This record gives sequence, C-alpha cells and structure tokens, in this order.
Amino acid sequence: MIEVPRRLLGRHPVAVDTIVAVVLLLIGEAAVATARPGALRAVSTAVAVVLVAASVAVRRPWPVAAAGLVLTAVIVDRVVGGNLSRAGIGWAAVILVGYAAGAHAGPRQGQLVLGLLLASMTIVYVGVLGQKGTAPSEWLWELGFAVAPYGVGRLLRARRRLHAELEDRALALTHEREQRERLAVGVERARIARELHDVAAHSLSVMVVQAGAARSVLDSAPEVAATAFEEIATTGRHTIADLRRLLGFLDTEDAASLGGRQPHRGPRGTGPSGRASR
Repeated sequence: MIEVPRRLLGRHPVAVDTIVAVVLLLIGEAAVATARPGALRAVSTAVAVVLVAASVAVRRPWPVAAAGLVLTAVIVDRVVGGNLSRAGIGWAAVILVGYAAGAHAGPRQGQLVLGLLLASMTIVYVGVLGQKGTAPSEWLWELGFAVAPYGVGRLLRARRRLHAELEDRALALTHEREQRERLAVGVERARIARELHDVAAHSLSVMVVQAGAARSVLDSAPEVAATAFEEIATTGRHTIADLRRLLGFLDTEDAASLGGRQPHRGPRGTGPSGRASR
C-alpha cells in the first residue's frame, strides 16, 4: 500500500505537488469564505492563499521562487490586514517548501530559501506581537517550522548522495574485477597456446626422426622398422591425448567467459571450431 504513493511521487513529483497545492488552495479558500471578514481583508487573504498554494506547486523546480511566494503572501496579508493564519495552510506550506529546499536545492539556493522562510516567520511573529498570550519563545517555535524541515531535507539529501556514491564505487569495482578476470583468461589462453605449440612441435619432430629411421632399415631390418612405426603410432596417440587435454582447458575457460554457457561445437568428433580432432 505504501509503495504505490512512493512510486507515484518518484515518477511525477511536480504533479503530486500540484495536487497537494490544489487541496491546500481549496482548504484555504473555504476557510476564507466561512470566516466572513471585511471585503478588503477577504480579498487580501484569498490572494495570500493563492500565493501560498502556488509556492507548494513550484517548490521542487523553483525552491527560491516558492519561498519568495510565501514571503510575498505574508507581506500582502500583513499590509492589508488580512487573516492568513486562520486559513490553516501557511504552516504546511512553510514545512513543505523548507523540506524541498533542503532535499533538492543546492547549498546557496537552500540558504537563500531558508532566509526567506525565516523572514516570513519573523513577520508573522511581529504581526501578533503584543497580543495576549504571545511570548518571545513563540518566535523560536515558529522559526523551527522552517529550520527543522530544511535540516531533515539536508540530511536526506546527503544520505542519497552517499548511497549514489557507494553504488558508483561498487559498479567501478565490479568492472575492474571483470577486467582483471578477462586479462587473467587471456594470459592463461596464451600459456596453453604455447604448450600446444611445444607439444605439437616436439611430437612431430620425434615422429619425423622415427619415420626416417624406419625408412632406412625397412628393407634390411623389417622388425626394427615395425618397432619404429609402432613408436610413431604411440607418439601420435600421446600427442592427440595431450592436445585434447589442452583443448579441454580452453573449452572450460570459454565456458567461464561465456557465463557458464558451453562454447559452440561442430559435428561429433570435431573440436570447438568444427575441425576434426583426430
């Protein structure tokens, strides 16, 4: 149930803010309509409500403009003598704009937004200063409505940046490890290729010498020639076995480099490239 609003907020944050702004606008204008103050005060409060609701709608893309709208609404309400505080949406706007500035704005923009919000809260406090029950501690309480959301937004912003940096570092380490593995596979394949060359060259040299010796004694000593031919056959079988063993290592490395998939083989009795193994 919680994942659906979270996904919606992540994909369409401005649209969600616009919906929240419309809700606050309706609540504020309803409060203005039911309060029934003087005509001038009603108009000024209604305008202030529109400005406050608009600040919520633009708090993510333009946080400084949002804080400016809040300050303008407070000034208009104080100068004309409106009653924005009774609309009940000013505190919500300050909290939302302050959090957005901390979570999404840069350091300079965030500080500017915080200053504008603190100025707004100071004007609100000065407007009620001297009324019965007003204490200096209330000013600090009102400033907290701007500072606390901004601080929470800053902490979450730092946490997101740290999480992104850790993900980038983990991805870089993964790529580095894969590169080292590919280099190691290349070195091993080169070693096996050298062994293949050495085995083939040595065996062929021995077989050529044995074949020459057998040919020289074929007429005078056929038994010696037969023994030489048998040794040639034995050397050939051993060479084939060694070559198959080394090719088997190559097949294993190919399968590992392909993520566990077996390399393509030709018809039965052939090697990986389709050439006859015999």
